[in-house]
Amino acid sequence: MGVKSKKPTISSKLREALIESGINQAELSRRTALTTGYIAMLINGKRGQKVSAETLIRLAKALDKPISYFLTSETHTGE
Repeated sequence: MGVKSKKPTISSKLREALIESGINQAELSRRTALTTGYIAMLINGKRGQKVSAETLIRLAKALDKPISYFLTSETHTGE
C-alpha cells in the first residue's frame, strides 16, 4: 500500500500562504480589493482551479509570493 500525495491546489496554497503571512481573510480582502466572500470561495475550493491571472497577481503581491507559488506543485513549508 503506497501513500498517494495530492497535488497542491490553489486553495491549499492560499491557505498555506495565509498561515505563513499571519494575515486573515479580511486583511487579504483589503490588500487585494477582492471581497471576503470571493476569498472564502477560493480558500474552500469553490472556484476549483479557475482563477484569473489578475486575481493570482493580486494574491501573490498581497502575500509576498511569486506567481509561480500558486502554479507549481511544490509546497513551501519554510523549512
